[in-house]
Amino acid sequence: MMERIFDSELKVLEVLWEFGESTASEIARVLNQKCDWSRTTTYTVIKKCIQKGLVARENEKFICRALITQEQIRKQEATLLINRVFDGSPHLLIANLIDSGQVTQEQLDELRQFILEVEK
Repeated sequence: MMERIFDSELKVLEVLWEFGESTASEIARVLNQKCDWSRTTTYTVIKKCIQKGLVARENEKFICRALITQEQIRKQEATLLINRVFDGSPHLLIANLIDSGQVTQEQLDELRQFILEVEK
């Protein structure tokens, strides 16, 4: 089973996706501005990301880079949600979103078009 990505880890990854390879200090500066995180908090989360294989760090320069893409995270998290909450059924997820009124008519039209393109 895939390991859950915590919101804090996602924040570190988002910085790396936005800015590319960055030093731990640069990541800490960005997250301090965005989230009011301390340097210690950022370094702790970076360490957890490294342990999970989400981030690689060059020891001599402390340059970090993401080892997973945003698209990979989206697919992983969607799969975890579907399996955990919707009994493995993407249909139930989509039906729930539509029934809840969270999907606009425009989004439904886009989804229909996407399905047609995938079926080709």
